[in-house]
Amino acid sequence: VSVRPSVPAPAPRLVAYSSEVASSLGLSAETCESDEFLQFFAGKVPEAVPCWATSYGASFAGRYGGQRGDGRAISVGQVNGLEVQLKGAGTTPFSRRFDGRAVLRSSVREFLASEAMHHLGVPTT
Repeated sequence: VSVRPSVPAPAPRLVAYSSEVASSLGLSAETCESDEFLQFFAGKVPEAVPCWATSYGASFAGRYGGQRGDGRAISVGQVNGLEVQLKGAGTTPFSRRFDGRAVLRSSVREFLASEAMHHLGVPTT
């Protein structure tokens, strides 16, 4: 489903990034530390870049839970077979009654868990 980031970040700042993921996407440290990178990942995605939200089917306690989707993830492209997403960039058709935002602590927790799983050799998506 086509969507656009809708949550402005008035004063974004880079907290962290994965140098390994950046490298796999062909991004240098210089690029990742640039204002252009910061603005893009803060939700200021150029209009020419297609953005979308994805639905999925869910199972809860062994029963089909209906069609769902991530209410706060907006995909902004694919690079080398990897989907690049903005988390907390605004509402999607799957946000239900929520605002599509993500607090920093949850984002940092997801980042740290992803890095830990990778370095422990646990495959993830």
